[in-house]
Amino acid sequence: MNELEDLERENEQLKKETVDLAKEVAIKSWGCLWGIALIVFSMALGGFVTMKLWNGLIVPTFGLVTLSYWQAFGLDVFVSFLTAKIGNKNDGYENNQRAYLAIISTLLFWGIGSIAMMFI
Repeated sequence: MNELEDLERENEQLKKETVDLAKEVAIKSWGCLWGIALIVFSMALGGFVTMKLWNGLIVPTFGLVTLSYWQAFGLDVFVSFLTAKIGNKNDGYENNQRAYLAIISTLLFWGIGSIAMMFI
């Protein structure tokens, strides 16, 4: 009888551990999906801000052609590739925090550029 009770307790413990593991996997999956969504949003926002600033600052100043959204998106990706910092994982930020910082800095540059466009 003792062995049966031990097996039942062990079975209950395994069920609990399985449920806990499933919850942990689900939480990590949502975190991963949220991180991917932040990266996609950050890239889309970067293309939009590049287009707005190029068309508002560069075109009137230097007389160059305007950029469509996709041209600006490509330019933003290209410049990001050229200026990327590789291997700086020890800055104390989590991946989602880096994505938030990228979004905030993009919005900040858009705001500064919009102020500059008022004087052109």
